[in-house]
Amino acid sequence: MSMYQFFASDKQLEVYDNNRIVLDSKKQLLKGKKRKISVFDEREALRIIIEDDIKHMKLYTEKKYGAFIEWNYTDENAKVIIQYIERHLKVSREIELWNVWLGPKENAKINKCSIENLTITDIKDIWGKEFFEFAECLKIYR
Repeated sequence: MSMYQFFASDKQLEVYDNNRIVLDSKKQLLKGKKRKISVFDEREALRIIIEDDIKHMKLYTEKKYGAFIEWNYTDENAKVIIQYIERHLKVSREIELWNVWLGPKENAKINKCSIENLTITDIKDIWGKEFFEFAECLKIYR
């Protein structure tokens, strides 16, 4: 079993990936060999992936759409998450951030916050922990 961190919303969520694409060396390009290489730095990784299999998500929320997050916490990534939430709240009234353990459902601690009051510390408190403590949700609204 493992920790499962996801967004939930009544509106479709966007994909996000900070994976960078780079080209081969200049020497390779001069030889006419073009090949793109995907660079994924685990320390700065941040990917938001649409969740197709929502069975785990449905244990905790009634929201229709979900996206899970693959990342390592950094303050910079938390800023990106806040920007992502701000964009989403232009089309939705609320978004949920969940931190649960895959396995049997457990009662979750639920907190609420307006987008105006959302801080990096709020993101760190729910998704920046190095180990799982308990199921929790942060509902962010506009």
